Amino acid sequence: MHSFINKVKTTLAIVLFILLTMTTIVLFNIFNANDFNKKDKKEETKTEEKIDNKEEEKEEDKEEIIEEKKEEEPKVEEKKEKKEPVEIPKPKVEEKTVEIQKPKTEEPPITYSCPSGYTQDGNKCHLTVDATLKCPEGTDEGGDPIGCFKFSEAIETQEESCPSGQVWLQMISLGGPTKYYCYPSYDKVYTCEDGYTLNGNKCTKTIDATKN
Repeated sequence: MHSFINKVKTTLAIVLFILLTMTTIVLFNIFNANDFNKKDKKEETKTEEKIDNKEEEKEEDKEEIIEEKKEEEPKVEEKKEKKEPVEIPKPKVEEKTVEIQKPKTEEPPITYSCPSGYTQDGNKCHLTVDATLKCPEGTDEGGDPIGCFKFSEAIETQEESCPSGQVWLQMISLGGPTKYYCYPSYDKVYTCEDGYTLNGNKCTKTIDATKN
């Protein structure tokens, strides 16, 4: 019997503890909800105040713009009333420059001279001499009637038996037989010394004339 009473007391204590905790939770939630609503109302009032302030500022700006336009309008009228001065163009004065010609001093004419034997042609001197007849380069002088020849081109043959257009050459050796050769003949050509130019059978040398 005594144990039963103790069990009843403990269950009642547990039930009371649960009820107290639930009530405290409910009261806490109610309190927080009221604070949240108050904050929302404050923020709404603030935003409404901001909107009202912005609209007031816009209206003030509009009034200022209208006043500025009113102040600018008379300035435009003043500009219209002012007449700009008419500029009269000045007559152009033509400046003439007179060139004073200096008297020309006549320079003496330039003269040239040439060495003895030369012929003057302006500022050049020419000397003309006869060209010299010589055998072509690389050939030998054979004398008349042999003329010019190349012994390297000679072919051994019998006496006076050379073909037409070739000349025979007799070679006599002491203590040996006489031999005959045929070779082509070359005509003599005109030549000039260094510094001269061949012109036909003449050689011409040209130098600068001396300025006096």
